[in-house]
Amino acid sequence: NADNALQVSYKLIDIGRVYRLLKIYSKALENYRKAVSQNKDSFLCGLAFQEMGINYFKSKENDSAKFYLNESLKFPYRGTSYAIRCSFLGDVYFEKRQYDSAVNYATLALKYPTTFFIQRECYRILANTEYRRGNLEKMAQHMAKYQECTDSVRQIEIQTKSTVLEDIHETKGAFVKSKHFSLILVLIILVGVLVSYFIFIQLRKRNKNKEKQLENAETKLTQKQVLLKENLIRKIEENKLLKASTYKKSTLSERELINKEIYTHCLHLDDWNAFDKLMNQTFNNLFIVLKEKSSEINKKELILCSLLLLDLPTNDMILILECQQGSFYKLKQRLAQKLKLTSTKDLEQLLQNLSSEN
Repeated sequence: NADNALQVSYKLIDIGRVYRLLKIYSKALENYRKAVSQNKDSFLCGLAFQEMGINYFKSKENDSAKFYLNESLKFPYRGTSYAIRCSFLGDVYFEKRQYDSAVNYATLALKYPTTFFIQRECYRILANTEYRRGNLEKMAQHMAKYQECTDSVRQIEIQTKSTVLEDIHETKGAFVKSKHFSLILVLIILVGVLVSYFIFIQLRKRNKNKEKQLENAETKLTQKQVLLKENLIRKIEENKLLKASTYKKSTLSERELINKEIYTHCLHLDDWNAFDKLMNQTFNNLFIVLKEKSSEINKKELILCSLLLLDLPTNDMILILECQQGSFYKLKQRLAQKLKLTSTKDLEQLLQNLSSEN
């Protein structure tokens, strides 16, 4: 019947989420589409489009993510779904460098029913956007809110599990019939609390070293992936601002020379040893790892890897590499082949993984 069909469609969405968490994005998408094709319930369609948008965002297909997340906003929602859709849309627009839209949707998400987890992501988007805009005062305000949400999330995550107490509460009706059973109930509650507390303490002691390792890894990752990369990008942008007046009066060829001069200066492209050291520091010994994976990789391909991780515009990468658009894509394909990858999309994912591994 209709109810069973609807439940099946919701189960397909749940299966899709599992595939997405496993990063098998094509399988996840297949289940989402199957759910929509089997049932046209408005709540289900909204949820399916929401999950499809998130799936495309996670697989770095921002145009498709933008389309499906915008479509999901046209459908009714339950609970925190609308805030989730808006927060991911904010992230998509941030990745596409459309900062006004990123701020608009991150702010909109905060106006709907939400959680500390969603709020934290919204304030992250807002802080990063204001940083890119150079508005450090607003960035500081959003960072303070981000930290508050992070602290709240951490408090939730370390709370002792209460399933034992909930089970006891559900059976209370069977015990209140007599004083004898009431006494047993009190004893069970006390034992449950003591056992839960004991287990919690033991687990905390057992995992203390692991927590320290995770904290160190998180600090290391933050320093490399946020501070170093952002500082490098900011240095490039500051140099472009210094040249702005000259840039406006220049011809197209002169502008290309100005851009190339800025990148050469900021990235030390005219000094391979300095460039190699800078990229290894910024991206977790990336060049060393790539050379271990394939001895055939040349300097030009290593430069390409660093430019991809810096998210530079394609035209700027072509300018730095001194190649045409067609040969630029062939360069990416040859590099992917040397690393035994099936596509250039796999190449970009591999670079992201290598640059963030501890």
